[in-house]
Amino acid sequence: MKNEGKWILEDINVMWNEMVGCIKRVAKEVLGESGRKVQSSKETWWWNDEVQKTIRDKRYCYKNWQKTKNIEDLEKYKNAKKETKKAVSNAKFKAYDDLHHKLGTKEGEMGVYKLARIRDRKCKDLDHGRCIKSED
Repeated sequence: MKNEGKWILEDINVMWNEMVGCIKRVAKEVLGESGRKVQSSKETWWWNDEVQKTIRDKRYCYKNWQKTKNIEDLEKYKNAKKETKKAVSNAKFKAYDDLHHKLGTKEGEMGVYKLARIRDRKCKDLDHGRCIKSED
């Protein structure tokens, strides 16, 4: 960092931006940069046929608009996008409502514990062993 240059105290904002850039650059060189974690999958357990159909239609409208760059196709895509959002919202509401009603019953009591275990497992770091049974 000392070899980067002289820190001139003329304009504090310029000096600050140069220092920030230098610190970030040196940190990347020394520590490296980790890959960005991409969300592997989204929850789709609540999807139904209506949601799948509207998503398929929306994708078709988007691809069609990308090919033609037509204003009418853009409007079709925007309408399909609105319909998809409505269908997703309705399907999620219905699925979660059914789940809550089911968990509220005596038979659904074990489902609460199952969901708690799943949520707990998702939070744990599975890269490391849980326990080591060795003297070494």
